[in-house]
Amino acid sequence: MKPLRTWLAVAGIVAIGDQAFFVVLSLFLLSSYGSGIAASFLTAASVARLALILVGGWTADRWSPYRCIQVGLVLRIASFLIVGLDSLGGPSVPLLSCGVVLFGAGDGLYLPSSGALLKRLTNHGDFSRTISWVQVITSVATGLAGATSGFSFEAVPLHSLFFSFALLALAAFALFHAIPATPSAAPAADKAPSDQSPPSASTSLRTVMMTNGGTVAVGLLTALLIDASLSGALNIVLPARYLELGWGGGSFGVAVCLFALGGVLGGIIASRTPADRPALRNAVINGGILVFAALTCALYFALSEPVSLALVAALGLCAGVAAPTLIGDIMNNAPPDFAGRVYSAINLVTYGSAPIAYAACGFLMARFSTAAPFLVGAALLALGGAVRAATTSRSE
Repeated sequence: MKPLRTWLAVAGIVAIGDQAFFVVLSLFLLSSYGSGIAASFLTAASVARLALILVGGWTADRWSPYRCIQVGLVLRIASFLIVGLDSLGGPSVPLLSCGVVLFGAGDGLYLPSSGALLKRLTNHGDFSRTISWVQVITSVATGLAGATSGFSFEAVPLHSLFFSFALLALAAFALFHAIPATPSAAPAADKAPSDQSPPSASTSLRTVMMTNGGTVAVGLLTALLIDASLSGALNIVLPARYLELGWGGGSFGVAVCLFALGGVLGGIIASRTPADRPALRNAVINGGILVFAALTCALYFALSEPVSLALVAALGLCAGVAAPTLIGDIMNNAPPDFAGRVYSAINLVTYGSAPIAYAACGFLMARFSTAAPFLVGAALLALGGAVRAATTSRSE
């Protein structure tokens, strides 16, 4: 099996385990401790992830993305085992906290390193297409995990679920060793575009950020806007809303599955978006943000389960189109020696917004209503999307 295909298989297995763990953990925390405590635990995981992301990209570039991914997978295995032991022996806040923090730390090391490794495995100029297919594979994996874990939460002992997640992570760890420790992509058939990033030896991270009219910097700000508005709303508010309406964990599992299926279709569409048409790519991203805003607002008013699930599926479609298009633009402007740090920056602005988003959602849910964060997120998206659309249209 070629290294790139092996890595895509590893990424799919990791996505299955991670998403299933997150769904079961969220439902477990919400049903056992309530929305406030659940938000606190997830915030702790996000802070640990953020701390490792801060150094993970630099470590991947200077040390080895291969070794960093290995460590991240080992931390995942330990996290799943610890949380499983906690659920087996009865609630223990210190033990559960340890498991949640280890998961965040492992994810923080794994995420930027995975981007750096993917850059090494991908032919020059093909990253946009490759990241779109990564989106498809991880969306399929996420859908499978969401569909099964939501229902399994109500039928299977918790410790068995968490231990099965550890086995999945162990399988990913074993398969990952089939990838050479120093992989490199085959020579590209196409030529590099004339405006490609300058040689890394003569650049700094700040220079990379401002390459090609600030493509990397603007892309990072856009990613921050999207994730700050949607992460808390979908990961905290949506399951709490479904439990409040009496739809149960199974409905949330279906929602995760539909979001992932929408992401699959969106990823396929994104893979067909030409890399040499920046105006079209900006239109895809800007339009996606504004549609995000409309759909998030509609979730506030959705009291029918089929309507809510349809809105979540549409959100997944938008994410599947906009996210890989945006990430592809950013990474295609990053020199290979900066791939870890740039991908670290992508994860920093996306996952770094999660602690604030979770805390803000917890406050809004306690102070106003369970669905209130939907309106706040929609307003932020609409404002940011309008500003970005106006800015990019002038630059073109």
